[in-house]
Amino acid sequence: MRQLSRRGALAAGVGALGAAALTGYGPFQATALAIPGGGPTAGGYLAPETLHSVEITVDPGVYRQMIEAYIDDESKKWVEATVIVDGITYERVGVRLKGNVSLRGITLNTKPQKISWLVRFDKYVDGASHNGMSSMVIRSSTSYSALNEAVALELLARTGLPSEKAAYISLRVNGSEPALRLTCQNPDETWVRQNFDVAGLLYKAKAGGDYAYRGTDPAAYKSFFEQETGKADLSPLIEFLWFINESSDAAFQSELAQRVEVGKLVTYLAFEDVIDNLDDVSLTGGGNNTFLWWAEQARQMTVVAWDHNCAFGLQAGFGPEPPESGGEEFVLGQQAKGAEDGSQSQDDADEDRTNPLIKRFNALLDGESKVAAERDRLKQALYASGEAQSILDARAKLLTDQAAALIDPSTVATEKQHIAAYFSQ
Repeated sequence: MRQLSRRGALAAGVGALGAAALTGYGPFQATALAIPGGGPTAGGYLAPETLHSVEITVDPGVYRQMIEAYIDDESKKWVEATVIVDGITYERVGVRLKGNVSLRGITLNTKPQKISWLVRFDKYVDGASHNGMSSMVIRSSTSYSALNEAVALELLARTGLPSEKAAYISLRVNGSEPALRLTCQNPDETWVRQNFDVAGLLYKAKAGGDYAYRGTDPAAYKSFFEQETGKADLSPLIEFLWFINESSDAAFQSELAQRVEVGKLVTYLAFEDVIDNLDDVSLTGGGNNTFLWWAEQARQMTVVAWDHNCAFGLQAGFGPEPPESGGEEFVLGQQAKGAEDGSQSQDDADEDRTNPLIKRFNALLDGESKVAAERDRLKQALYASGEAQSILDARAKLLTDQAAALIDPSTVATEKQHIAAYFSQ
């Protein structure tokens, strides 16, 4: 049911848009755009209604070593950098590469302002932050404007589920030309305090990982999960994975609500369907692009959404780099690159990797009908109400008014049209 509804939505979205190709970035300016008001923040993060500026400077030799290390064994080494945010300079900031698919094919010649970055102000200086913001993720994108992810994150927050604040930036790295990028909160200790009012632990499912039970040895989960906050303790995670994989059907039916915030799980699944996210836990089948929050006192696990650059039917594999002159044009809604490098199709991935939590929830607790009802409710609350259109209008206006030097307004209009088509389905 989910796959059909998602692919139906994608087809409808493409039909509404037609075969219009993106025109790519407009001409770059020689200087960064001015930032009014000294770079405002909102709720501990960059204010979303302003285009911000970020400059990263890494010693060229250190930068080369960092890229070579990733090319050699996909290691993501932390290095020191000078980072300027809205004119304020920070020394000894930690930066490293971020992402997986977005880093595919990276070379020493890849434009550094197009790379995905994780920035931590407090990596080498305890307590360092930019107006309370201790870290930031500079995201990859499946479109030139990243409107799809920006809108998806704001809509996610409207559901009451944990979300990440996001803002647009003009990014320079080592004196490069500026590039339009989207930055969002990194789910760290600061983010946890903003989203949860109870003690607990946050686990991140690694790309390519899954929710399989691998026994009681914590070392067996090293390649599949990372603990992001709190004192190292994988026992709640391991117990959760045992339950969703190994418990009897009767126990799963009777105990799931005690162990998992089922209402939030239903809303999460319905939301990812409503925004046609092609890279969430239920469609990919594994565990990638999710966090798991363990509430210590309630002893409950919550599935936390992460990574929405494939929202509104866009597929991973393109990144923020527009086609070079003479290259293939990217058309919104077209199939992602992948077959050519031997990667699996989405259909194959769905066949091979089934998330056990979602599979058993659907089979034993009529999960699909619960999600369908919640999906209808969210469509009314977010789409029919005009809420989504207002968010999209505001984000697109920001790009048109403040970022015309970084992206052609016609490109913004094309991508806006693609997203808006979902609101009337």
